Amino acid sequence: MKKIIFLLLIVIAFAGCQESFLDTNPLTEKTNTDFYGTVEDMEMGLTAAYVTLVTVPGGSGILGSYPIIISDLMSDDRFGGGGDNDRDPRAICDFKIVGPNMYQGAWERYYQGIFRCNMLLENIDKPVWDSEEQKGNIEGQACFLRAMFYFHLARLFGEVPLVLETAPQNLPKAPASEIYAQIATDLKSAIEAFPATTYGEAVYDELGRGNKWTSQALMARVFLFYTGYYGETALPLADGGTVSKSEVITWLDDCISYSGYDLMPEFRNLWPYSIANLTHSETPYQYAEDNNLEWYGEEGANNETMFAIKFSTFADWGTSIYYSNQMNLYYGWRAYSYKGVFGEGWGMGTVNRNLWNEWPDTDIRKRGSIIDVEDPNEGVASYDYGVDFHDKQMDE
Repeated sequence: MKKIIFLLLIVIAFAGCQESFLDTNPLTEKTNTDFYGTVEDMEMGLTAAYVTLVTVPGGSGILGSYPIIISDLMSDDRFGGGGDNDRDPRAICDFKIVGPNMYQGAWERYYQGIFRCNMLLENIDKPVWDSEEQKGNIEGQACFLRAMFYFHLARLFGEVPLVLETAPQNLPKAPASEIYAQIATDLKSAIEAFPATTYGEAVYDELGRGNKWTSQALMARVFLFYTGYYGETALPLADGGTVSKSEVITWLDDCISYSGYDLMPEFRNLWPYSIANLTHSETPYQYAEDNNLEWYGEEGANNETMFAIKFSTFADWGTSIYYSNQMNLYYGWRAYSYKGVFGEGWGMGTVNRNLWNEWPDTDIRKRGSIIDVEDPNEGVASYDYGVDFHDKQMDE
């Protein structure tokens, strides 16, 4: 009897507990429910959205995670290359697959980025903003990034689920017209939300990020792709309207006239190899030295680059390698003793000679973009075709 009474008292005690007694807020970390309440939270959330442009999901193939690499290898300009056992680049080059999840990395990272953008947009009114311009800058970047993520997905996979909320959903594929309508709507929203900050007025931390001008430029690129590939005359909007060719031209004129971006006078100084001269390098690159090249750098002197993916330089063979520029690693020349400014890589994406032959020699961008290892003016000595890294190590 005493036991029964004791148990009843325990039940009554728990029944009488208020919900607030049992439900407590996390004290050691932030969650989606209590985050995004301050401007600092929103800036951290925005940075997290940008990070998905850099990182590769665990267990995913690197090549299948970067649409830039995929489109390069699928084009007529490059071959697969790589070593004897590198099946992925040759499969991409030949429009084949090595497994059902070959492009899983791109799928995961872009939907992860979309989720983070959705989270930002859902909470955009929570913080107390210092100004409408500050709010518009964050909102514009979230819209710009979501549009870019969907543009990558749509070009790579065609029809994909259109996820615009953070709530768990199991959605079917959306038709291309619906996807591109959302892309155009996001870019239009970004153009309208962003402050008209010129390149010269932008703070250093904002360089290379999305802004009003990059949104206008991406809108033009999306318009050209959609109308060209799908044979349409206008770009749809989510509300049933359209973006016309004349509107795109107006945005481009605005960008060209007022953004502060412009072509730099020396194309070759855009690329880091131009720093390898006698002043800055113990092993100067002959081409850079002969042409008096001097890198514009990354400190704000280059107003030609409108948008840039910012990779980490702190990479090793552990996890941090996935934060470094994997495109440089995969395209870098393979098992060659001179590394210089190019480093060493896997030798993938070798250039099709037809591209070299068809490119006029009078265009400085030809030799400024492609290394001809047989040209003595490049300063490349005794390059061995087809030498495998492991064979070279055994010879040494």
